[in-house]
Amino acid sequence: MGFLSSVSSMSKRQDLQGVRGLAILSVLGFHFYPDIFPNGYLGVDQFFVLSGFLMCMLLVRSKNSTNFDILTTFYSRRFKRILPLYFLIICFALIFLYIIFPDSAISINQDAASKAIIFMSNQPKTVDEEYFKMLELAINIFAHTWSLSVEIQFYFIIPILFIIFKNYSIKTQLFYYSIIGIASFLFNVQSPPEIAFNNVFARIWQFLLGFSIYFLDSSPTDLPLNDYTPHHNPDMSQYPKYVSLITMTYINFTSIFLPAFFVRPMVTILTSIVILYSRDDAFLSNKVLVYIGDISFCLYLIHWPVYAYWKLTMSHNQIALVLLLIASVIVSTIVFETFEKWYLKLTNAQITILISSFFICSILLINKDSIIIQEELQASNHTTYFKVLENMTVDDAIKYNKKWSDQDSKTLFHSNCKYSFNTQFKWCNFTDYEKKGKSNILIFGNSWAANHAKLIFEECSHKAKNMVLGATFGCEVLFPTRNLTACYQNLEQMDQHVKDANADYAFMISRYLSSDGNFTNTDLKKDKIFIRMKLQLAKYMKNIKKKIFFIDAIPPIDSKVIPKIGPMLNNGTSIPDVNKLLVKMDSYERVRKRNEKLLEFCGKKCERVDYFSHFYNNETKQFHYFDNLGFIYLTTVNHFSPYGLEYLRDIYSNICHKL
Repeated sequence: MGFLSSVSSMSKRQDLQGVRGLAILSVLGFHFYPDIFPNGYLGVDQFFVLSGFLMCMLLVRSKNSTNFDILTTFYSRRFKRILPLYFLIICFALIFLYIIFPDSAISINQDAASKAIIFMSNQPKTVDEEYFKMLELAINIFAHTWSLSVEIQFYFIIPILFIIFKNYSIKTQLFYYSIIGIASFLFNVQSPPEIAFNNVFARIWQFLLGFSIYFLDSSPTDLPLNDYTPHHNPDMSQYPKYVSLITMTYINFTSIFLPAFFVRPMVTILTSIVILYSRDDAFLSNKVLVYIGDISFCLYLIHWPVYAYWKLTMSHNQIALVLLLIASVIVSTIVFETFEKWYLKLTNAQITILISSFFICSILLINKDSIIIQEELQASNHTTYFKVLENMTVDDAIKYNKKWSDQDSKTLFHSNCKYSFNTQFKWCNFTDYEKKGKSNILIFGNSWAANHAKLIFEECSHKAKNMVLGATFGCEVLFPTRNLTACYQNLEQMDQHVKDANADYAFMISRYLSSDGNFTNTDLKKDKIFIRMKLQLAKYMKNIKKKIFFIDAIPPIDSKVIPKIGPMLNNGTSIPDVNKLLVKMDSYERVRKRNEKLLEFCGKKCERVDYFSHFYNNETKQFHYFDNLGFIYLTTVNHFSPYGLEYLRDIYSNICHKL
């Protein structure tokens, strides 16, 4: 990004390093403390302007060379600067992913890393891969690489434009760049937010503004990088410089949220003005701010995986957040002083070897688990999720259990379901089936609905003329989980989605997250949680024509115990003793009591889907979420494993047969 210039190449513009310092500080503030610095993401927009300015410098230096030399010089310098550190951080991020991150983060980050190493992180497939959604979840440790992907993609555009226009006068070049920039800006304004944010063409106007500022800033003779002189009179530059700098800094660091459609163009223009007028500025050239700018590339690459680790493992520990922020700065400083300064002195041949080594390292780490251990066995007209074979052992269970937890997120996304991007739900329409049935079938709920969807599709699709999945993660569909504002909004939007689905039959599948709370009244009909659930169910009942299949509660698990099941069984621990550690029995019955009253209210329109008999063992008087060898039915994310889904198949086979 804009922080990618080498220190030496910018030795006469220390003020630009200061701008980089301010930009990276605003990004850090936004990522670590988004409520305090809600506009800090605009630091990335500043980097794009700075990057355009730098690219123009590099290209103008080689203006009198052949077109081939212009391209080779530009790419060799850019890639030498970017790739060694970039691939090194990806390698180490993957190593730490496997060592210290939760198993549930592994699968999604293997996919994210696959996109990051080919600079395609700015191409989200679903709403869950949209940048601000990924920041909220903080499970993707490569989410921040979207901006570098935009920049690398621009690298394949700007040298060609420069070669086409280089022999024209400066005024003519600026005219053509202005036309392209205006087209890009209009495309940005007219595009949906996710396109405007990620698409390289929607960002070209920012790069080209910085690109054009170089022509305005340098002499008409287009002298080499360190020889240009400013047009403007330094005595006349103080007013626009300081007004722009103060306004730009206020926008980035204020705690007042400002709409992006207004402040993004403003900050982009203000950054350009600061670049144009800030030469030798004492504030921007101070040693502390310049050094922060020097380490900004390291800091940008390192800080986000560190924050994601905090978010996933200790999100309520504010002291740890401060310590990890400090650690990010310290590690970035060490990497800058040792690795970054060292590799910039290497020859092109040595850099090529270094880049190739780290790239191969990344490929190997991404594909560490590429051997597919889940067998697909044909049984009637569906795929068996998993079957325990006669020669399998507890050691096999340990291997599969880890695999299922690592790959948990893949059970939530379905290749034959066409997703709607412009919604915060995983909302999709199933495709690729014969549609010979007569019924509209809806599967809706939270992540359990997405987890179950393929199984229900396999069993019910022959009865459907249309099948729809709607899943909102982290929120129940009858009660606003933890009374979060977002969950209230989700309930309102789910009402509309259920209405639009026009379903004959609906499977309401929800993992219960908050509706297990204490009773607020001895008379259940006056219990506040029950009342809220009843009101929500009534809304769904109006829009589902025939039947709602209502999944009931079973006890949740302590996910930390799952990796210990196999080793404990190998060490002779009895299954009942393992179950005592695994199963949480304290609150699920409150949900079942509320659900019982809801079913009475719903009458014939609702039918209970109860897993109780599948998992409760009458002999031990315990719930069993694994078999005698330790193969689990639930993953560490409290979703059903492939084995668990297969174990439930008979329930849905019977339901769908009767539709």
